[in-house]
Amino acid sequence: MYSGKPAGLIASTKDWLEALHGKDRVGSYYREFHHDDVTKLADSKGIDGQVPEHFRAGTFRGHPSFAALLRNARVWEKNGAVITPDNKLLGDVSRDYDKGMLHGERHPAFHRWHRPPLRRIREPSALLTYIWSGNYFHWLFDVLPRVSLLRDSGWNIRKYIVPRDNRKIQAETLNMMGISKKMRIESGHSFHARFDKLIVPSFVKKERELPSEYPRWAAEFLRNEFLLKRAVPLSYEYERIFISRANAWQRKLLNERDVLDAIRDYGFRVVELEKLTFKEQVRIFASAKVILASHGAGLANLVFSRPGAKVIEMFPPSYVPNYFWHLSNQMGLDHYYLIGERSVKPHPGGWEGSDDFEVDAGKLKELLRFAQI
Repeated sequence: MYSGKPAGLIASTKDWLEALHGKDRVGSYYREFHHDDVTKLADSKGIDGQVPEHFRAGTFRGHPSFAALLRNARVWEKNGAVITPDNKLLGDVSRDYDKGMLHGERHPAFHRWHRPPLRRIREPSALLTYIWSGNYFHWLFDVLPRVSLLRDSGWNIRKYIVPRDNRKIQAETLNMMGISKKMRIESGHSFHARFDKLIVPSFVKKERELPSEYPRWAAEFLRNEFLLKRAVPLSYEYERIFISRANAWQRKLLNERDVLDAIRDYGFRVVELEKLTFKEQVRIFASAKVILASHGAGLANLVFSRPGAKVIEMFPPSYVPNYFWHLSNQMGLDHYYLIGERSVKPHPGGWEGSDDFEVDAGKLKELLRFAQI
């Protein structure tokens, strides 16, 4: 059996399995899921009268997803490159990142190969790695929904390969899903293992889609798994919340004190998400009727918000992505935007999304009145 650098690329897991097993038998190794996944997108709202083009009404349609059963496949490195027993990299389930997305022939398995000791793992194991798994948003939306695909596959799974990020919320969420510590195999930069049976779910979104275009089924799975299946008590003191980024390493609100003075009479409660457990974050967002926040990963918790809640999202002028406008539409939330007045790079050479920024406190109050808050 091969144990070294992959010798070629297979673009499609399905094509490889069909070539190996034949089209008549591939159903035993490849399960495809077609989701009823259409989102009607309504305009975001602002006070400048110029809604950004990527915040305007439209329709988003998701795509089919899959789970695949591979025998004697290898998994390499922390981000989980999948190598077939005939020594080919499976391109549609192998991604990496270094100042840009690395997949296909650009994948580091071809250009930065190293060979850690190869382990053999006999238990049926499922792959749950992703390039940005240490980020709260990507953990929730790029990793956890793939558990839904694994469950729907019907295959027996004893172990789960997860990235070695050592984040408390990762352990908390996995435990809540019944994936205990003894069921986890942690992947790091020296990880290299061959699996008797490896179950690989597709990525939640395809690489060709825009960064914000996560499918509705992923959001609905998270909401059902962590909110609707559980008796989450609501907290009326959190009906209006301001999410602080004072302790963040990037995208800080430079005049947060001015903003807090401006909203003093509106009844907002300041929340520092990094100090909370995952369950506490779910409860607070489920309780909120108004969420005021700078753009950041913590707004992934909008997936737990009640329909009709108002979301006021603030952005640096250099970075105005539409992740949470898209999610707000999926969850039936009322989204508003406010673009900052100036931005400052907190670190030399930092990317545009890291900029700290200021907002005009007067414009914020005007937006709150416009939103009838």
